[in-house]
Amino acid sequence: MKKLSVVILLLVVFTSCTKKEVLSLADQVSGNYDVVFIESSVGNSNVPIQGNNSTIDFELTLTKVSDTFVDFQMSQLTTTGGSTNIEKAGAAMELSESMSGVIDFSVGTNKVATFENGTLRFSSTLGGEDITFVCTKL
Repeated sequence: MKKLSVVILLLVVFTSCTKKEVLSLADQVSGNYDVVFIESSVGNSNVPIQGNNSTIDFELTLTKVSDTFVDFQMSQLTTTGGSTNIEKAGAAMELSESMSGVIDFSVGTNKVATFENGTLRFSSTLGGEDITFVCTKL
């Protein structure tokens, strides 16, 4: 009877164990993002940016290419007087994970973004000015 109890216990332990699915880096970051804040050397701003009769907003999408690569697409939408102009930019980005669990994005050898706790921080240089876009995953 003791042997039967041990066998039943082992069966319960092994059948109740489930494999935890591990998401690839690209699966963790892929999706749509809301650009909520812009940091720059001349000042910071909430997004969308309201100006004289115009509004500037951004759309950001990361699409999985492979487990360690994503296609980065960002659109700037400028609305003036009811008319919207859309400018798009994109790049393939390689992903890697730091020791602290932060996901780093690189184009070639240049680190351009990080993803941590649902927040993407993407840095760029526009017109000679360093700008960081702070984005939350939708």
